[in-house]
Amino acid sequence: FAGLPAPVVAGELRAALVERGITESPPASIEGDPLATMKWAAERAPGLENELDSLLIANECRAVATSRPTAGTNDAIRCAAVLNWRVAIVSNNSGRAIRQYLQRYELTDAVAAVAGRPYGRSDLMKPNPYTVASARETLSQLLEQLAADSAGEPR
Repeated sequence: FAGLPAPVVAGELRAALVERGITESPPASIEGDPLATMKWAAERAPGLENELDSLLIANECRAVATSRPTAGTNDAIRCAAVLNWRVAIVSNNSGRAIRQYLQRYELTDAVAAVAGRPYGRSDLMKPNPYTVASARETLSQLLEQLAADSAGEPR
């Protein structure tokens, strides 16, 4: 959330909860973290999780416009693509925001798989292995397809 501070987004999530009658505040240790705030809220009001996730996705996508890459990461992704390595992005951010980021920095073709936060399922965010397993499965399927496609090619 480079140009959109995480505490501001977490505050929007808390405000949405208050508007829906959830007045309990999250613990101070997570109050500035939108992902932790959503997970905390989902445990208290599971029926609101999709709505909160939609609000979080909208903010993540807004933040992409002002995002700044971590030094060296975009170059590393491009280098991996040149070497024909398969890259997967695994994140607790939404897949939509990740793909928007990749598009903004012209990295879409360099990334084989995106495994973002499953919509409305904060219980599947890391450290749950779900997104890592999802990315691994996508890469495995791509590699199987590549192997099948190249099986008939002369050596």
